[in-house]
Amino acid sequence: MITYAKIKDGSVEIYPYGLGKLRKENPNVSFPNGSFTREDIRSTYGVVEVAHVEKPYTAGWHSNQVGPVESNGSWSQKWEQVPKTAEELSPQDITNPESPTGDILKDEHGVETKFAVDNGPIWKDDHWEIDWVLEELPYRIKRLNAYGASDIQLEYITENGLEAWQARVAEIKAKYPKS
Repeated sequence: MITYAKIKDGSVEIYPYGLGKLRKENPNVSFPNGSFTREDIRSTYGVVEVAHVEKPYTAGWHSNQVGPVESNGSWSQKWEQVPKTAEELSPQDITNPESPTGDILKDEHGVETKFAVDNGPIWKDDHWEIDWVLEELPYRIKRLNAYGASDIQLEYITENGLEAWQARVAEIKAKYPKS
């Protein structure tokens, strides 16, 4: 798409600039449709063609057009990127939207003892991230995670006996005391 700007003393006076504005500024002149395709009309009235520059996209940033700029006798669009505020963010602006999983939530025995809490977005270097905070699970949940599902508990009792299971329960309770 071709756009135009009105230039005065080497600076942009009006952008975007169209045939309607040219006619309004010069009511006593008849301009046919397509007048801007003619170099003689553009140069007489200080109108320049502005080359299209693709709007850049970077997650977490706004792309604002700051007007056309001149380089080597040609004019083109110019974009400036500024970070979004936390209130303006959408899910695709966050680089780590999924909560952490795996070993980070487990203790040295392989039992899940923590959970991740979304503490809100934070600006880190050149992007937005969720500030995941790890919090301890309540002791009851830690114990249940250590015991395993009921079918696993029954299998343990069947293979090792009730006394072995009671000893295991005592170990788990010692590892994860009431708090």
